[in-house]
Amino acid sequence: GEIFLDDVRVPRSHLLGDPARPARDAAEGTLVAERAAVVAMCLGVIERCLDDATAYAVERRQFGKPIAAFQLIQQKLARMYTARQNVRNLLFKLLWMQRGGNAREADVSAAKWYSTETACEVALDAMQVLGGAGYTREHAPERLFRDMKLWTVGGGTSEIQRLVIARALGLPVET
Repeated sequence: GEIFLDDVRVPRSHLLGDPARPARDAAEGTLVAERAAVVAMCLGVIERCLDDATAYAVERRQFGKPIAAFQLIQQKLARMYTARQNVRNLLFKLLWMQRGGNAREADVSAAKWYSTETACEVALDAMQVLGGAGYTREHAPERLFRDMKLWTVGGGTSEIQRLVIARALGLPVET
């Protein structure tokens, strides 16, 4: 439901946050933490999709052999594997930078953007490896694709992540 608060007075002692610090600054700090957590979730999605697609490709037989023997399936699985390695490396680097206190907003945005877009691609590849079954709700890749598509929006869209990176590069950005 909706709640409307018109002409509500809040005593100064009940206000949240630091009145001297703009709310936008506090929100950006929260977004950086959220974006970093999304990278870890993307890694989990990619791992699950790779596991499910690999197991299915080994089990599913077509023309007398497992579909894992076909080069196009092997290429999809190899791409998914490489995506997992890249996102894992980004996550570890991000954690290392955060631990040292030197993670920049652009670093987090780059990791979030790459990881969410890559997880969507991996989930879609996994759905295709599973064939018609991959598009049904009882298989994880279909559900994960829907969830991952939301993460390309939540915490700042992919387009916003690219603008954050552009600003860090010193490029002029329209406001």
